[in-house]
Amino acid sequence: MSAAIQDTNDLAQMTIAGLSRAGIQTVVKPHPSDADSHHIPGAITVTNDDLLSAGLLLYQLIGLSSGLLTDYSSVWIDYLSLDRPIAFIVPDEEAYSSNRGFDPPDAMSWLPGPRIRNARDVELYVSDVQSSGKLSQAKRLEVADHLGLAAADGAVAARIFEELCARGVVDRHSARNVSQP
Repeated sequence: MSAAIQDTNDLAQMTIAGLSRAGIQTVVKPHPSDADSHHIPGAITVTNDDLLSAGLLLYQLIGLSSGLLTDYSSVWIDYLSLDRPIAFIVPDEEAYSSNRGFDPPDAMSWLPGPRIRNARDVELYVSDVQSSGKLSQAKRLEVADHLGLAAADGAVAARIFEELCARGVVDRHSARNVSQP
């Protein structure tokens, strides 16, 4: 196991233990290519097959959550529309920035929640989840505004769809069979 994966797992384990002590259950849905390296004791790990068997889509599962713990995945941008706590486990941020890089380059400077680096960060995240996100709401709204998402209006998907149509990426008439929530 690489050092970055080990660091990620150690921080995830510490966070899950803190959430568990507060009576908060953690469900982990690793990327299919990462499933073997992200089993964290104390968490329920689900796969795509598990979700299919349960008749549940990933975004339905996400919609049921009280908070999000993520890495570099862009899922946090979608999650902003729920206006719930978000925390980041990114122990290899410097190496990631040097190798793959971020787009935009300053993306990590406007995260809507804390980076989990130590027990104090875990305590803050747990408190935020327990407060239903009240502790970090201002930051999430600031980031949503920065991204042009207006988190509270619920129309993010519609605006993205309209923009894709306007750019000719999606044909509005071909997409008419797409169901909306």
